[in-house]
Amino acid sequence: LALGLSAFSLKLPRAALISLIALSALLGCASFSFERRAESQGLAASLAQNHLYGQSLICEGVLRAPPVFGRWGALLDLRVKRIRHKNKEFGPFREAVRIRVQGPPEFLSQKLRFGQGDRLSLITTLSPPRNYKNAGSFDYGGFLARKGVAALGLTYSWKTVRHHASARGFGNRLTNLVHTRVESAMRRYFSDRKRYLNREGGMLFALATGQRAYLDPADKKSLQVAGIFHIIAISGLHMAVLALLVFQFFRWGLFLPDRWVCLLTMLTLWGYAGTVEARSSVARAVSMATVYLIGRMFYRRAAPVNLLAAAAWWILFRSPREMEDVGFWLSFLAVLGILLFMAPLAQKFPKLPFRTEWLLAMTLSAQAGVLPVIAMTFHRVTPGAVLLNLWVVP
Repeated sequence: LALGLSAFSLKLPRAALISLIALSALLGCASFSFERRAESQGLAASLAQNHLYGQSLICEGVLRAPPVFGRWGALLDLRVKRIRHKNKEFGPFREAVRIRVQGPPEFLSQKLRFGQGDRLSLITTLSPPRNYKNAGSFDYGGFLARKGVAALGLTYSWKTVRHHASARGFGNRLTNLVHTRVESAMRRYFSDRKRYLNREGGMLFALATGQRAYLDPADKKSLQVAGIFHIIAISGLHMAVLALLVFQFFRWGLFLPDRWVCLLTMLTLWGYAGTVEARSSVARAVSMATVYLIGRMFYRRAAPVNLLAAAAWWILFRSPREMEDVGFWLSFLAVLGILLFMAPLAQKFPKLPFRTEWLLAMTLSAQAGVLPVIAMTFHRVTPGAVLLNLWVVP
């Protein structure tokens, strides 16, 4: 930091930039070390040292998100405060457990009417996350660890779940209100006797919120094989459409000043991001939009690559473990490929109706950015995605 400030005072911008990048890297390494140290002394370590896996435990904590209902029952993400077993109490902890409550989803949705931030206690049996033994397979344990989930739980009856206090804070209440209204509307028009949400409702709910728990397994498999699974992941495409609609509404519908339009658009994007499933693509899109809108408020323009770099810096600075997430690499490499290759490719294509050459160039550029990671991680290459995106994305 001292070197960066000195270089800046001496009007050496490159040296100042290199110093700040080195500072960010060192802070990220320190943060990552603290996270690993906290994990070694956290919930998973306490469960293993006290031989609590497989035992009947009383877990008390706060819901990190509204319950998700599906064919398996109800899924609760509980940030654990303390655990009790045979008159012994363990805690407090910072990690979460993902608990499955068995039962019919329609019945459980009436009994487990909880929201984000509610304080609960329940009787459950915990177990450590297990990975597939195939070499190079998906690291499910690492994925849960990046989400802050240290263990998986199973509860056989909803009657063991106790509600102690409702959510506090405006953010939690707003998230619960939006989630309840959207889910109620979906169930009103897209529900049947066999499933909590039918096939169409599950697809529409995934498109609106990014929550894929209600998605039909056959549709999910088809989207993966076709290479268009990204349409149900909240990403830059969703955020760009939302930002454009909100921006134009505040500007031409309410005739507000430009700075107020930018500020209200940022608040809308962050509010929407808080109500959908948190992923790297959401954080990247909202961060880029925020930097762009802040620059617009002060009449500054930034290069798109700089916006992408600023979003990556912010995400990694906040959580260095995102570097291990495949979604992080897919999200940023897709956008980087578009920024680097879309314009040169579009100029080499002939003019097509409705400017289709730009859509084709965008699809090819994104595929070029993510193809190595997809092939190495999922062992799948989908050339048909280039043509399918021409129909799906619009």
